[in-house]
Amino acid sequence: MIRLISILLIISSQLFSQNIYTNSDISKTIITNNDLKNSGVINISDVFNLLNNWNNSTINGYSFAVSPNNLSLYQNQNVLILIDGQKVDLGEQDFINLNLIPLTIDQIDTVEIISFPQLNNGEYAQNGVINFITKKPTKGLSFNLFNSVGNEVGDPGPYVFTQERSPNVDKLGYLLSFNLNTSGENWYLRSFIKTEENYLTDPAIIDRINSISSDNKSRMLAASVILNFNALSGNHNFLFGYTENDDFVFYRQIGGEAPTNNILKHIGINGTFNLSQNIDLNYFVKNSNNEIKNRTSAIYSEFFESTELFLSRLESKYKNKNISLLFGLSYENQEISLLGNNNEFNMITLYTSLNYFFSQRFNYAIDFSTTKQNGETLFNGTLKNFWRITTNNNLTFAFSYSQNLFINNTYSLFPDNYRAFMDSTISDAKSNLFSSVLLYSYNLNKRLKINLSGDYRHFFNYTLEDYNYQFYTLDRNIESNYNLKNNEFLKVASGSVEIEHIISEVVKHNLYYSYQTNFEGSSLFSELWKSLPTHKFVYSINFNFNNSFGIWAKYYYQSETSWSQYRYLDFQSTNESSSKSKAYSTIDLSAQKWFWQKRVWLNLVFKDILNNRKYFHPIGAGFDMRFYLQFHLYFHSILI
Repeated sequence: MIRLISILLIISSQLFSQNIYTNSDISKTIITNNDLKNSGVINISDVFNLLNNWNNSTINGYSFAVSPNNLSLYQNQNVLILIDGQKVDLGEQDFINLNLIPLTIDQIDTVEIISFPQLNNGEYAQNGVINFITKKPTKGLSFNLFNSVGNEVGDPGPYVFTQERSPNVDKLGYLLSFNLNTSGENWYLRSFIKTEENYLTDPAIIDRINSISSDNKSRMLAASVILNFNALSGNHNFLFGYTENDDFVFYRQIGGEAPTNNILKHIGINGTFNLSQNIDLNYFVKNSNNEIKNRTSAIYSEFFESTELFLSRLESKYKNKNISLLFGLSYENQEISLLGNNNEFNMITLYTSLNYFFSQRFNYAIDFSTTKQNGETLFNGTLKNFWRITTNNNLTFAFSYSQNLFINNTYSLFPDNYRAFMDSTISDAKSNLFSSVLLYSYNLNKRLKINLSGDYRHFFNYTLEDYNYQFYTLDRNIESNYNLKNNEFLKVASGSVEIEHIISEVVKHNLYYSYQTNFEGSSLFSELWKSLPTHKFVYSINFNFNNSFGIWAKYYYQSETSWSQYRYLDFQSTNESSSKSKAYSTIDLSAQKWFWQKRVWLNLVFKDILNNRKYFHPIGAGFDMRFYLQFHLYFHSILI
């Protein structure tokens, strides 16, 4: 009944306009399609490597655990993922696999990243936002084809029986996609399909999965349809997405991979009605289903998880030259089926946002939301202040306080800890985060920009998972022992400097450095925080000749990290593996060229041309130099 009322309410007057909070976003980064192509991005998940103020770790080079701007540990993977403002539920447990999104980079116009807790698209996002804005097709009929292949220099090849042999790395197989689009005066339609097929070959993973599956192949099929149209004095966007993925998903609860079949379905619509010059009514309604089940292993044959999510939002927005005021209401219903048990959770959220342009120099913004979930009431708020000191100098400072439940902070739904998950004293444990940021920006004629940032985080009343992994040399499997600890806390301070310099129309470069440290906290929180690097340095340079040929290069340095949950790994593996990931440097190179009047685009990418083996996770794959070739074919406005 509640669902029916929500649908009727939403259809009658509705929520959501993309980029509602653009004027008051803090710590916002925009990545354009040119940025994606210039840097040699192939998989959607490669976007994480372009976010300088986000830390990431990967076991297979394909899915990532992230810490957005020091807002979380790698345990808390509740980043808000959006396509054209519609929330997408990936449900990839401990690691975020952005490649499950039914898109490829040639469909993306821009990627908007938010790295500070605040309201965005109707949700209070404590752990960051990634919003993929798709391209609007050219008028008429158009289509494009995308294909990529890759390999590692260390491929065994003819050296397989010699001392020079080295193992291959994961996830370098082919990716093939096709888009068919059409557009009219007030509408456009995009249809898309992609397929991938790869073999897991790195010993770090193969040795673990051999005992549970004889099939080391991963496969993906994804499709989407996007319909955008103007009607009823507004704009509306419909999205249908489907992804089926056979893979080996890592679960920290078992310390290894489980062979899974993951099916994601998404259907949603969002839009806006322009009631007057100053008032908009915006809406969003979606239904999604995420099903994960075992595909080959007898060990985890009982494992089946299904999550169905219904989400609706309604908001009104008033704006004039001095004020932007928004009020919204959202309702979320989540049904989880696990091990034959069905559980239902409801969440109701009221939220508001006020953006006040005090003068041409001062701008203030307040975000506030309150959520009722599982009988608990959560409060979230952000205060933002923008000061334009002079034409070239800007100062921004913000404070946020946010609350969340343990049930929202973890994807720990593996059967082994199902009992803990369903224990209300744990699932309803309320965590708190206070964040502050001070940003200074200097901009000279749009050619030189200097950004200085100082951040402070105070985590308190957190419930964390404490792991103690045991490594067995004989079969190279890992046994997991863990428990949950309450009332964990930590205080963290960080700072960064970024310099963007456009030397000429041909050359531009960027330099970034960050430092972070924790200075007070509980023992477990402090130990887990060591998995994040203290120092990070990034330098990139881009050459663009006549908009038809370009070369991009990046140098990346990260200091050593330590993983306390693998503290016995050094001894038990006889130093074959380590609980520490050593400091490392990489140099990436990308070259791209347009052909045939910009109908054909070729890109050759070299990752880690220093060819020094890297480990981004204590039990992850080892990465040597690897190369990729991608091919794009475009035909625009064939029939007008």
